[in-house]
Amino acid sequence: MNYHIAKNGGDKKITNLGKDLIDGYGYGHVLQNVSDHFDKTYWDQPAEARSGLIIETCKKDGIKTSVQSKDILTGNPRLNAILLAEIFNDRHGLVLPKESVIEVPAEPETD
Repeated sequence: MNYHIAKNGGDKKITNLGKDLIDGYGYGHVLQNVSDHFDKTYWDQPAEARSGLIIETCKKDGIKTSVQSKDILTGNPRLNAILLAEIFNDRHGLVLPKESVIEVPAEPETD
């Protein structure tokens, strides 16, 4: 989550999956980077509306979840962990380095 916040130039760090996620700040940065359906008005909304947009965006992206917007607002760390796992299992948004091929020299033949 902090990767996505930093990628967007955010200055807040998420240190727990409870109270730090109530305002939707972390989810917003993740969804802004990984979702095709991120609502550009998200940042102008209060926390209650943001939590609804988080769930709505997940549904539009085909991410099935049993977590509800009220679960985000209560700061339940277990349910937030579930929702984040569901998002990242489907769309992690990480830029992976290209694999470079390392050639290993052949072993010299011994008699």
